[in-house]
Amino acid sequence: ALGYFEFEHALQLQLKYNPDEQNTLASIYNNIGFAHRRLRSEKKVVKGYYEKAYQICTSNRTEENVDWGLAATILNNMVTADPCGDSD
Repeated sequence: ALGYFEFEHALQLQLKYNPDEQNTLASIYNNIGFAHRRLRSEKKVVKGYYEKAYQICTSNRTEENVDWGLAATILNNMVTADPCGDSD
């Protein structure tokens, strides 16, 4: 169903074999959020994956080491998933 299970499998492999690759983890969480959005899952589920992706993308890094393009993509997805929601 729209790659959801493949994204979950990719997440499990990433967590098992290379959990320190933050940008890859953030991308996978972002993709799972997108898959849930396409499946019309509850907004809190979709936003939860996007929030996790953003947190991973930006945590424990200096400003120079953050992939700001990825961070912007995640934030865009989060806002468009719930355009009337709280945008903190």
